[in-house]
Amino acid sequence: MTELLTDEDGMTMKQSQVNPCLFYLHKDDELKLIVNVTVDDCAIAGLSEDIKWFMDGLESRFNITHEGELKKYLGVDNEWGFDNVKGKHFVKATMN
Repeated sequence: MTELLTDEDGMTMKQSQVNPCLFYLHKDDELKLIVNVTVDDCAIAGLSEDIKWFMDGLESRFNITHEGELKKYLGVDNEWGFDNVKGKHFVKATMN
């Protein structure tokens, strides 16, 4: 599979040449969406509207469940937060 999903403007999520599990969408010369697909799980990074477009497209083709914010993926636990001192969001990943 080299294409994952195509949007209404004909923009297609392309498969990475380095990692066949990684797909990305460029639009208007910007990276909009990154999706890592592993068996029956996806980790998605992007803006809310781009993630919604992706999820709606997947849902039209497959029976999927929405798990929400990524808590655990491939044996890695993810803790999301905001550092008030640095003024930045962070993700702390730990393995069991």
